[in-house]
Amino acid sequence: MGIRKFEYWGCQCDRCGCRLNDGAIDAWAEKRDVVEFIAEESNWLNIDGKWYCPDCYEVDDNTDEYVPIKTP
Repeated sequence: MGIRKFEYWGCQCDRCGCRLNDGAIDAWAEKRDVVEFIAEESNWLNIDGKWYCPDCYEVDDNTDEYVPIKTP
């Protein structure tokens, strides 16, 4: 069969650009599998339609909601 092009789903932080992975896997065959992994296995969050890794969001002291960290 040889080398072939494959298309996979993954998630990249909308703030810093790092990719979601669990130490072994960073791509999934189905989009729903990525969303399921994020919901069950990671600390990544979707805030206003964008995805953020744990280093790129914080709790807003005024609203007690998660917000993206502001870039200085």
